[in-house]
Amino acid sequence: MTAQDMIGQDMRTPTATIKGACPDAYKPMPSEYGLLVRVKPALARLSRKQALGLCAAAQRFGNGMIDMTNRANLQIRGVQEQTHPDLLRYLRRLGLAAMQQRFASLQAAGLWQTRRNSAAMNHGGTP
Repeated sequence: MTAQDMIGQDMRTPTATIKGACPDAYKPMPSEYGLLVRVKPALARLSRKQALGLCAAAQRFGNGMIDMTNRANLQIRGVQEQTHPDLLRYLRRLGLAAMQQRFASLQAAGLWQTRRNSAAMNHGGTP
């Protein structure tokens, strides 16, 4: 009898699924109930106006809830694809999406590297 026979089919470890890059306001991640839009406030701080605006955005464009991530980012879930452009305009007016656009432009031009890209480059890999 092999070890696999002793373990049985139902005890096999499932294969992990990699979902890809981290979502942000410009690149939301599809989820079971709509899009997940991640907001990354500058210096992990919100003004009163931004906090209230983000609450209003979650109610108007998402499921009404705001999640906080381990890295002090905020997420709105349940955003529909047809209303995502309106949410993005709203976040830009609040000053909650402009920084992401600047960093994305710098990264695309090769002027800004993420930790993941830097680690891959330092080890001879590709990002």
